[in-house]
Amino acid sequence: MEQSTKLRKSIKPTVHNNQSDSEHTFSSTTNDHIRNQDTGVMSDSPNKSVSNTRKPWIRSALLLLATLAVLSFSLFFLSTRLDMFNRNVLSESFDPTSQFENIETESPSVEVHPSRIIAVGDLHGDLAQALKTLKMARIMNDNEEWIAGSSIFVQTGDVVDRGPDTIKLYKMLYDLKVQAEEHGGQVIQLLGNHEVMNMAEDLRYVTEGDYSSFGGHENRRKAFDKDGWPGNYLRTLNITTWVNGTVFFHGGAHPQWAKLGIDGMNLRAHNGLIGRSAGEIQQVPIFGGSGPLWFRGYAEDQEKSICKQLDKALADMNAVRMVVGHTPQLDGSVLRRCNGKLYVIDVGISRVYGGNSAALEIIGDHVYALYPGKKPQLLAPT
Repeated sequence: MEQSTKLRKSIKPTVHNNQSDSEHTFSSTTNDHIRNQDTGVMSDSPNKSVSNTRKPWIRSALLLLATLAVLSFSLFFLSTRLDMFNRNVLSESFDPTSQFENIETESPSVEVHPSRIIAVGDLHGDLAQALKTLKMARIMNDNEEWIAGSSIFVQTGDVVDRGPDTIKLYKMLYDLKVQAEEHGGQVIQLLGNHEVMNMAEDLRYVTEGDYSSFGGHENRRKAFDKDGWPGNYLRTLNITTWVNGTVFFHGGAHPQWAKLGIDGMNLRAHNGLIGRSAGEIQQVPIFGGSGPLWFRGYAEDQEKSICKQLDKALADMNAVRMVVGHTPQLDGSVLRRCNGKLYVIDVGISRVYGGNSAALEIIGDHVYALYPGKKPQLLAPT
């Protein structure tokens, strides 16, 4: 399958020059100005000698102006530092990307042969339930350390909203991503509709507890901006990925979008986020109701009609099955449809939806549902 051309997005932390350097630059400019004034020629007549003596009040005035300028710059510098403090310390936000000059987007196509693929659906602000599910699926241990070896773990979006643990969840997943790479594994996070809603400043599902974890409403809004964290990190994520013939989405790709291919859909999504205002993001077609982040047809429509559309979409993406989240299965079970070509893995992990735990496991051609305290349930082949 055609590999994606990586999109680079420069994510640079705000860097403030050292105060002493700034003052030195300013003072040099001011002193040059004063020296130019001091060398001005003043004489009573062209035939008289030049006097270098200034009236005392002129020198005092110039020194006063220079002092005021330095004070103004210092106040500006301090106010800027205070703003950074409010945004980054009081909000207790976390920016693991600040150590890098460039962050590359995930490759949308992964054609490897891991020991297994694990997929988990919507987490919606519930750290405790997320940890419970990842431990059950043997992704991490009690110390939140990666134990899945060369496995690939796919999280299909909607980490955010409805619960209070947004920033803790993103930090946990990012830490897990770093650990996985050190052990030959991989963590792939996808965007869900709620990630895009927050970047578009549609905050109707944000809880007061979540606002508090960021240090208030304004700090949280800034955190999802292109210059905040997790906002800058989320803009590096894809909306779909292809792993060994399985495609993963948050909602699912209707044939009208699937015909663009994996690369085409991700490119549309990145173009819809990078450099766009919140209002502009809301108008991007691929983020609309029929787009891959919102589409529920495969999960809800009659199989007789929807499975034909699924077959076409899979063919366009060179895939054999699709895995989606987005549509809660409140009984806590993974939904299998279209003869095992579709799996819905949003089982209501967050306690807002019942606090269920489940994951999908793919090993070769075998697909299993994982539940706490139970043996893996074979879903395909049957």
